[in-house]
Amino acid sequence: MVGLAALGMAAAGCSRADPRNSVSLETARAELEAGRALLIDIRGWDEIHASGTPAGIDAVLPFPVTGQAPQDADGRRVPDAVRAAQFVAAVRAQVEARHGDLDTPLLLLCRSGAWARTASRVLTLAGFGAVRPISGGFDGELAPDGQRRGGWKETLPWQRIA
Repeated sequence: MVGLAALGMAAAGCSRADPRNSVSLETARAELEAGRALLIDIRGWDEIHASGTPAGIDAVLPFPVTGQAPQDADGRRVPDAVRAAQFVAAVRAQVEARHGDLDTPLLLLCRSGAWARTASRVLTLAGFGAVRPISGGFDGELAPDGQRRGGWKETLPWQRIA
């Protein structure tokens, strides 16, 4: 089992995540339609309520974005490593409840794909065997004109959550 320090470093190391293991929207859709993967939206609930989420989502498990840590009941900042470990435990519980196998293919979705790459790295370090971020995320990558393009929302079914 990987230690809290390693999870914290992975959670803080977005630039270290390998984008080459990202999966295209088309591949993600094919794997989901064939029932070969679980789709996890890792964005926070505020973002999901504001912009929607993929239709047929398997789970919403917000990834702890560094620098935006909540406080505990005593007003202390919850460390990134602890929040990363909590995220890993939540994903593990979802996978075990559905399949019981840490090699179950997981597809992670965030707004643009960047945080999903980091979450993928954290989960891989924690022992998950087949985790891939979805390239372009839900809203797409930022274009030169300041608009987001190429994401799930632009081409695949999605829904609003009240």
